[in-house]
Amino acid sequence: GPMTSTVALGLVPLANAEGLVLIAGTVSTTKLSGKDDHFFRVIGDTALAASTNARFHAGRLGYRRATLIRDDANRDYSEVWASDYQRAFTAMGGKVLATLSFNSQHDKNYAELADALLAPGPEIVVLVCGSVDAALLAQHLRMRDAKVRIAGAGWASTERIIELGGRAVEGMLLEQFFNRDDESPRYRS
Repeated sequence: GPMTSTVALGLVPLANAEGLVLIAGTVSTTKLSGKDDHFFRVIGDTALAASTNARFHAGRLGYRRATLIRDDANRDYSEVWASDYQRAFTAMGGKVLATLSFNSQHDKNYAELADALLAPGPEIVVLVCGSVDAALLAQHLRMRDAKVRIAGAGWASTERIIELGGRAVEGMLLEQFFNRDDESPRYRS
């Protein structure tokens, strides 16, 4: 199966027409939820992930001012995730001060993006992009503001973010659908 929501949305109609089953381990767009088709996923959709993050950021951590940035190269994931996050964050008493977008397949200026994310004065900056872009954005955010909290959607939650982000990603909040370090017999089976 596909790795990204945008690719999945293109493949599902083709698979359905041929009666082929698609199984995806990382696709989470809600645009594929609740359909009678040949597509299966092994994780929850963006509505669950984004709203859980928003409730944690606003409810448990008490943040009230956020900015978001999304990568529109995988817009079917990032746009829905950002929208679901904003809805839940607002319901918890928070305010999304700005939502920016970029496309990782084209030239981008991380310094300018970081400046724009920090300009409204957020307490937390949420990155809805892959690990490479999240790591580079985190570095530029840290150069400008050592104290702002940085969070990332599940798309950024890979080993590469640590490798590429270094100290800039220390303390970053990242969603995870499983415990990579669980050695229990129940988990392994």
